[in-house]
Amino acid sequence: MTNKGPTTQLPTSHSLLRAIDFSKDRRLLIGLNIIGLILLFPFGWLFTRIASILRPATLAQGVNIVSFSAIAYLIIIITIIVIFIILHEVVHGIFFWIITGSKPVFGFKGAYAYAAAPGWFIPRNPYLWIGLSPLVVLSLTGFVLITVLPVNWLLPIMIGLIFNAVGSVGDLYVVFWLFLKPATVYIQDQGDAINIYGLP
Repeated sequence: MTNKGPTTQLPTSHSLLRAIDFSKDRRLLIGLNIIGLILLFPFGWLFTRIASILRPATLAQGVNIVSFSAIAYLIIIITIIVIFIILHEVVHGIFFWIITGSKPVFGFKGAYAYAAAPGWFIPRNPYLWIGLSPLVVLSLTGFVLITVLPVNWLLPIMIGLIFNAVGSVGDLYVVFWLFLKPATVYIQDQGDAINIYGLP
């Protein structure tokens, strides 16, 4: 048995299984941040390996060549990170819009930004696409950019890609948890809280 599709009316057969509230569960939020820091190293290694395959000679040049001042380079890197944070939520929002046909809600709360579709109950399988979309879409786009951008931009783009992957740890946590649940569950994403509904 599978769900018919996104709906604004939760089926009467479903009840709340779990609420994941990042704004209230400080232990979970701290734990995910620690995991993100740990994943910084494998993500950094993986993305660097992929980039070195795409542009083996120029990646090292992108790290070694300094045609910007140190301050200018730092500003560029910070700007890239901010852009990736915004793009991360925009991609979530686009997939919310594609799947529900309704405009998403964007917000910023405390240490994180979010995109949400609070009035919708979304089946597990489409929601998995929503959860994974920023990591997949931005990573692939970044790898394409690495093949065409000037060498001086490679390091900032790499940092943006790695930061986006590390920033996806919350998405990966939810996706992994949902992957272990049946396809009959519905998810209501309110941005800082995610409610999962299923059959008793």
